[in-house]
Amino acid sequence: MALARKILAQVALGNALADVYVPPIGAGNVVAGTTALWICNTDVVSHLFTLRVGVGTLTAANSLFESCLIQANTTYILNDAQWGLTLKSGQKLQGLADVAAKVTVTLFGEEAI
Repeated sequence: MALARKILAQVALGNALADVYVPPIGAGNVVAGTTALWICNTDVVSHLFTLRVGVGTLTAANSLFESCLIQANTTYILNDAQWGLTLKSGQKLQGLADVAAKVTVTLFGEEAI
């Protein structure tokens, strides 16, 4: 099993739900082990963000963070004990914010093929 530790995704959230990260489709089952999640508000005012994980059409039932407030010029860093998520082929991480292009999500981890 080959591992590649890297930035899996870095996305400025839009104001509609969209993919942040989807494991690539490979010859076998691709598994992504995420090791850290950074959520950064680059604006001078607070914003709300939502992150969901699952398969198919994601709803509030799939929420990791639902309409969470992030203060102006603030970065949340979740790693080690606070964050660990394994995504298999077919699963995805999606997100949105109340205003487009002000909240950036960076996901770190490894992909095993």
